[in-house]
Formats: sequence, structure tokens, C-alpha cells
Amino acid sequence: MSRASSLSKFLEDFSAPAEIIFPDENFDQEELSLGISIESENVDLTVAKQIAKANLLIIPNFYTQLRNLEIMTKLERETNGK
Repeated sequence: MSRASSLSKFLEDFSAPAEIIFPDENFDQEELSLGISIESENVDLTVAKQIAKANLLIIPNFYTQLRNLEIMTKLERETNGK
């Protein structure tokens, strides 16, 4: 089996039980919503939700931290004139 097909098979296996194993109720709803919004800029909503949940399992406030980092970076650039 090629690497691409192995990855494809893994993603299929991962996506099927994701809602059962990691129901939305297990996540902070504001954080999950923010994550889905950010991730859906690049992928469809189903994949965006899976990516958001994966990130939130590792860091429960991942998207708040990301948003704060983006704000700090923007302010720093404005302050430094870049």
C-alpha cells in the first residue's frame, strides 16, 4: 500500500468514529466554533471540525491562543512600522 493510500485509509478510519469518540459536548463550544471557523478557511466544514477537535484535545484553548498571537503580532508590526 502506498503512503498516500495509507494516509487516505487512516483519514477514512479516523473520520468515521470521530463524532462518537469525541462528541461536540466534550469541547468548549466557543473554542470549537472559533476553531471550525479558522480551519474552514482551507478545508470543508467536516474536516475543519475534525482538525479543530484534534487541536483542542492537545491544547484546550488552542484557538484563543492563536487569535491572541495574531493580535499581538499585528500590534507589534503596527508599532514597529512594518
